[in-house]
Amino acid sequence: MNTLNCVDRYGGDMRFRAFTLTALLLMSSLSLFLDNTEGTTAGRAMACSGSVCLNEAMPNPNGADDDTWPNGEWMEIYNSGTSAVNVLGWELENKASKTLAFDSTSIVGYEAGNSSTWTIQPGDYMVIARNGTPTSAFYLTNSFDRINLIDSFGAVVDQASWNSTSSGTSLEEDTSSQTADWVNTNSPTPGTVNNASTGPVYVYSDLIISEVMANPWPSADNASWPGGEWIEVVNTGSVDINLTGWTIVDNAGNIIAFNESHLINPTPTITPNEIRILTVNSSYSSGVLNNGGETIKLHWPNGSLAQSVTWTDTQSGFSLVDKPGSYWGPAPYPTPEQFNPPPLDSIIMGSSPIRISEVMPFSSMDGAPLPDGEWVELHNTGSGALDLAGWFLRDGMGNMTQLNMLALQMNTSQPDTTIDADGRRLVQFYQGTELWDYYNHLMLVDASGLVVSTAWWNTNQTQNVSLVEPANPMDAWEPAAWPTPGQPEPNNTLLLGDVIFNEIMPNSVGNDSSNYPDGEWIEIMNNGSTMIDLTNWHFKAGSRNLNFNIQNLVQKDNMTLLPGEITVVAVNGSSFYMLNTAPDTIELRDGSNQLISSVSWNSSSEGESLWQWQGEWSQAPWPTPGQANPNVSPYTGAHDIEITEILAHCADSSITPEHDWVELLNNGSSMIDLAGWRLVSDDGDLFHARTDRMWNNTSTVIAPDERFVVTLPMWFVSGYGGSMQVQDPDGVVVDEVSWSITADCQTLDSDGQLTAWPTPGQPEPDNSDVAGPEDLIFSRFMYEEKSNSTNDEFFEISNIGVKPAYLSGWKVAKVSTGDYYFNGTFTSGVIPAGESVIISPDSSAVKGFGDTTILEATDVMDYPVWLSDSGSTIQLISPMGQIADSFVYGNGPTDAGGWNGVSISEPVTDIERIVYLRGDGCGNMPDTDSAADWQVRWSMAGASHFCGTNTFSDYTNVTPLIGPDAGLAEVVEWIEGAQNSIHLHVYQIHHPVLVFYLMAAQERGVEVTVVIQEPVYWWAQNEEYQIRGMMWEMSQAGIDVLQFEYTSTSSYEYLHSKVAVRDGSSVWIGSGNWKESTMPSDDSGNRDWGVIVDSTDLANIILERLEFDEDISSVHISRPSISQPPSGSYTAPRSMVLQSSAEVVNGPVDGELITCPDDCIEGLTELINSANESILLSLQGMEMNWYWGWQTNPLIDALHSAAERGIAIRLIINQHYADENSEIQEAVNKLNEDWGWDEGHDVEAILMSENETVNKLHNKGVIIDNQTVLISSINWNDNSILRNREMGLILHSQEITAIYSASWWDDWNRLDDTTDSDGDGMPDKWEIENGLNRSRYSNNLMDNEGLADNDGDGLGNLVEYSYGSNPLSMDTDGDCLYDSDEILWASLADVSASLAIQLADSDGDGTNDSEQFIGANLEIQFGCSSENNQTNNTFVELDSDGDGVIDSLDQCPDTETGLDTDVQGCSSQQTVVELDSDGDGIIDSLDECPDTGTGLATDTQGCSSQQNKDQTSNQAGEEESSKGLDFMLGLIAVGILVLICAGVILVMRAKPEGEEDGIFDELSEVKNFDIPILDGTNPNMTTESGIDMSKFPGWDEQQVKSYLDTGWTEQQLAEWYQQQMEDNSA
Repeated sequence: MNTLNCVDRYGGDMRFRAFTLTALLLMSSLSLFLDNTEGTTAGRAMACSGSVCLNEAMPNPNGADDDTWPNGEWMEIYNSGTSAVNVLGWELENKASKTLAFDSTSIVGYEAGNSSTWTIQPGDYMVIARNGTPTSAFYLTNSFDRINLIDSFGAVVDQASWNSTSSGTSLEEDTSSQTADWVNTNSPTPGTVNNASTGPVYVYSDLIISEVMANPWPSADNASWPGGEWIEVVNTGSVDINLTGWTIVDNAGNIIAFNESHLINPTPTITPNEIRILTVNSSYSSGVLNNGGETIKLHWPNGSLAQSVTWTDTQSGFSLVDKPGSYWGPAPYPTPEQFNPPPLDSIIMGSSPIRISEVMPFSSMDGAPLPDGEWVELHNTGSGALDLAGWFLRDGMGNMTQLNMLALQMNTSQPDTTIDADGRRLVQFYQGTELWDYYNHLMLVDASGLVVSTAWWNTNQTQNVSLVEPANPMDAWEPAAWPTPGQPEPNNTLLLGDVIFNEIMPNSVGNDSSNYPDGEWIEIMNNGSTMIDLTNWHFKAGSRNLNFNIQNLVQKDNMTLLPGEITVVAVNGSSFYMLNTAPDTIELRDGSNQLISSVSWNSSSEGESLWQWQGEWSQAPWPTPGQANPNVSPYTGAHDIEITEILAHCADSSITPEHDWVELLNNGSSMIDLAGWRLVSDDGDLFHARTDRMWNNTSTVIAPDERFVVTLPMWFVSGYGGSMQVQDPDGVVVDEVSWSITADCQTLDSDGQLTAWPTPGQPEPDNSDVAGPEDLIFSRFMYEEKSNSTNDEFFEISNIGVKPAYLSGWKVAKVSTGDYYFNGTFTSGVIPAGESVIISPDSSAVKGFGDTTILEATDVMDYPVWLSDSGSTIQLISPMGQIADSFVYGNGPTDAGGWNGVSISEPVTDIERIVYLRGDGCGNMPDTDSAADWQVRWSMAGASHFCGTNTFSDYTNVTPLIGPDAGLAEVVEWIEGAQNSIHLHVYQIHHPVLVFYLMAAQERGVEVTVVIQEPVYWWAQNEEYQIRGMMWEMSQAGIDVLQFEYTSTSSYEYLHSKVAVRDGSSVWIGSGNWKESTMPSDDSGNRDWGVIVDSTDLANIILERLEFDEDISSVHISRPSISQPPSGSYTAPRSMVLQSSAEVVNGPVDGELITCPDDCIEGLTELINSANESILLSLQGMEMNWYWGWQTNPLIDALHSAAERGIAIRLIINQHYADENSEIQEAVNKLNEDWGWDEGHDVEAILMSENETVNKLHNKGVIIDNQTVLISSINWNDNSILRNREMGLILHSQEITAIYSASWWDDWNRLDDTTDSDGDGMPDKWEIENGLNRSRYSNNLMDNEGLADNDGDGLGNLVEYSYGSNPLSMDTDGDCLYDSDEILWASLADVSASLAIQLADSDGDGTNDSEQFIGANLEIQFGCSSENNQTNNTFVELDSDGDGVIDSLDQCPDTETGLDTDVQGCSSQQTVVELDSDGDGIIDSLDECPDTGTGLATDTQGCSSQQNKDQTSNQAGEEESSKGLDFMLGLIAVGILVLICAGVILVMRAKPEGEEDGIFDELSEVKNFDIPILDGTNPNMTTESGIDMSKFPGWDEQQVKSYLDTGWTEQQLAEWYQQQMEDNSA
């Protein structure tokens, strides 16, 4: 038994710990399966034990888990209770005990200083987002997770669990079981109700709330009983109810418990039909119940909801009871601890002729006795006297006034408490009780306790106005014409005289007391046959008097009134007045105060007189003071009048005529006189048609088919719903129009629907000819303004229909978080069919939208709607109130209407002032009312948005330009061919030759425009000087030099396109700048592709785009002031003799232009997707990991998809900056290792080799199927595609493509001595020459091909390269020494190791190295034949004994000739038979347990499972511990030794010469276990799949992958692994 095995066997306690750790890891590995079993049966969640519970989870969002809100992981909580809860300090805890605190980072919508943002109200939702929290602190796993909700006291109040999730799908509680694992929702609803959520669930009880005193008086709300607020409950059942634990909770969360502090008579049991009172009882500082809107809820002891009671208003001192069919309202009077009385309208139970006839609730001196104080008049309508003794009046607060001698006013005709038949008695209030002015109930109760009469009022009618019963006894009492205490009520007096009221003006225009004809006046008429002397006559209205005199009889010069005469009595500045907004009555009395006549009216309109019409005083057709009233009734004419158009409201006077008006049409065949025709509103307001109200005519006679517009006061009808009638002079309704829609500054038609536009006096437009709600949608918006002073935010509305849209009357509403609502109404604006308008607060600042109409919000809306930076819901609402469209962004509420799902999120980019587009922004506008409509493409403020034609087809000349071989001569020739114009847009221009010929073109009359990138700070100074020098030289020559600028408000970062147009008919486009490196004047430069295409169609497409970038009003374009750089700092323009060499292809060609950032991502992905066979890429760079909006890199996704469908992909990428830019090598490795090797696709990528002609790869080209080629400036990174102005040209032509394809293959096949595509340390050229793979970092032997030893000579391929040896031959020089031994020989012979490997006689002494090293024992020691060595370079292994087993493998190399041997080369005589004492198949020399029982299964060391247990459990004490320590120290020592050996070997093999090798014996293997060891040592580096195995010592890659495949992230798994290590360490 070897030493190591002895230590292993007896290392007691230490080995036991190792076994324990191993077992723990095994159990941890099994936990995945255990969790899965658990999740699919009973579940692991727990029922919520509080009111705030977990409601929804998003553990697997689209995109990164740790992204910021609204992306990333989140949980939602819901408050199902009745009180608000402060959740600061609460936490989420995952299965790994990671916690997420509820704080300013995690609470969505958190606002510092605003406690409502961290307080969740009853019935509200709150989102807790991971919001960028690192994985080390908290995370949600996609599978098998448990999340605890922990309150601020550390108690777990809820738990959610799940087994698995789909990307982008949220989870919610399984409605079938609160403890089951959560299930998928239909769609995520953060902050709103879930798909399966329902309203409150009631568990009804026999215990109910029957009466509430929320607004006590005169006591304070929080006073002690019997004052203060109280709630009455009753047991309506048949059994006792224990009140212990019952509670009442109000909207604010205040709780009133049924306990001794609140219960009156605190017995815990309430018997059947018993009534109990629950009071505030001084337990709250300011009461509990709201006097305004409030809801209180009755809860069972277990928290279930039994009843809720809601009211909207209260009256001081009045209790509240249930009003069937409505909210709770005032009781007839409070009845605490008694059953409620019947409702007021049915409370009269007694029968009596005594009734309340008049009430004075607000006297000149409340609380005083009559005549100054308040009073109630009682009237005996019966035929006999009655005694009121024992009767009383009860008011709505329960106050009782006994009808005794003190309360009843003394009356000589009715002594004591008697009231005579038809008699009246007054009840006065001066003994403490007063009548409530604003609202009150009165009940007259007879001596038997029955209510016999009631009165009630709900309005303060001002001082000394008495109230009488209305015609409808259910209505509130109304003001009397004047008080008549003890007398019959007004209008019941018999009129005696012949002088009558004929017309009155109670509401004159302006000051009512002005002198006639401006002020008020009354017209009277002598209707008798005799003259009347008016001396001492007067008008009386209550306490008001107007005596007749010659001054107020303004139309007379005497005091007599002749028979039939009509005259006016004017107020003329006296103190007399008439009521105009309230009912009034005027009496006419003669000189003896005899009542002659009276007049009563309810209301009047300013400037309109009243006349008696059909028995009532109402508005006259027109005032006729001193004249006979208009003779318009009875009416005998035609009734062919129709209401055709109404303007109901327009506050801004934007419609003519202004204010309200109605259009009337004569649809008959005869003339109709409209004089006296009546217009009546739904409120009963009346106006007549007459000449001064005719807007479009001076007559009241309307002809057939003619339209008259009658103007009305602006208050006459409502724009928010109403009706209007037109009546003939007799009041017969001829036509009526009603509407229920909002009509602000928009007219209504005869059906009450909105017209397309106002047409007063003209036929109305047909609404079927204008756009409706289905035609208008939002199409673009931007909410980030440029600055505080330049608010260029906007929204765009598109008319996708075929009819014009008239915006007048349409609304744009904004709903913000907290249901803050604001809207603005369009007053004007038209959107033609198929067009759009942009609405902005600063329309002049909105740039980049071409011909789109931009309207100033204040010009077309009454109130401009601004877009909140934090988010809002924006709705477009039709005049009919329909939500035509909406969008929700940021933290806007998603439940405001017209929207589905989550809000629009910000794309993953650092770009500011994003313009959100619906669909692709070019007409394809999906309308699902969801974020998906807006997450296809986006733009930037001020950026272009090209949607026009980008394709061309021509039969023309095309000149491919392959740099550095071609380009300069061809472009110079192209410039010299210009006759009219050249437009050049290029990133850099400092080529003196090209600038010379541009200047020459300008000088011969060609208009040259050059747009160049503004010099950037990181450009080299000499390069900047050269560029500025060329700009100065061109500007001096008259060339219009414009500068493409980048500022904080610029739409772009750089002008990076390389494009020019000549004479509107020829185009140059390329990948390189106008500089020497792209178009060299010598033979050395960059690999760039360019092309010249003679095509007017293509030129026009490009010119459209160039024109946008030549507009100096754009924020990114300027005409700079250019100064000459220092003398000698640049090379001046110069001419050069050149000879064109490029081939010109003439023939058919099709193509497309792609422009960044407008459409290049779509153009590039469509190009890739079009491939059927192959994709050849020639790129300067290629970034793999960037986002495009709301998705990952679409270019890489498209490429990978192409690889998956079998397309051959080859990439050549620039190696010039590979050392500086790690993303270049990352791209190569991704394609080669991941796509090519791991996934098995036909993909290969290389770094381009360089030579004396091609310096570096600057190209951005693509070849598809050898049929299509892309020439472009577009680098494959986010900056180029998202921020720069770039252009590319796609050409479809096999003949043209072939020229670029030939160049591409030249680049593919070019080799140099340094380029290393796969980064394995061996140049491509050497790998190809030696049969290795130049594009793969790994091979079948090793993860790193450089470390692999393909020929088995002990040297890795990278070492072979360093020594110049053959990686596929063990003996490069054929001298019978392994290459690895040659290195040892070189150190002994003091020669170069490279020479020793490559030369058989490295020291040149005439003798092979092997002979010198081995001497006479050559064949025996190394099995190498000298003869073979001398005749060829083949290495042959010897078999000295001829037994068929070569010497290096022969354990018995001296076997006699002819004997049979085993695989070890030993004959039966040479083989020693070893004993197997216990018969377990393991010979004794190898058997660690030689005494194993018969038949027991053993491991490879001969031990059964029980023996293995005994080896660890039977050893104890200090000796065992010491042996275990010895074992561990021994292992450490051995490990150190192994590491030293390995290091020395690696160093020796890596050193080219002069180093010595060390030879070490192999260590015996220790006992092996087939389960992972947690504390083992693992030196592995990152694997091919990207896993850092150093985080998981003791595990292999497959074990780690099995966890990652279930949804763990590498970081999460590493943390869990470490936790297991810590938890299970001794």
